[in-house]
Amino acid sequence: MGIQVPEELSLASFGDMGISDQVWPGITAVKYPIAEIVEESVEMLVKLVEGEKPESNQAIFPTEIILRGSTTFRKS
Repeated sequence: MGIQVPEELSLASFGDMGISDQVWPGITAVKYPIAEIVEESVEMLVKLVEGEKPESNQAIFPTEIILRGSTTFRKS
């Protein structure tokens, strides 16, 4: 009945939502610092609006993979 997770299909999300660890199996997620991303984005936008050039047109933020039961290693 249906697809078996993770036996037949691994599932991961981008963003560690509150429900990710409350369902079965728990959903593997890529966690990222949303508050830092928003802060940096606003700073860059303000500089552009004020006619200044941002120091960079890109930003790199740390991420973390939270492994839960919805993923498994590939079987050869």
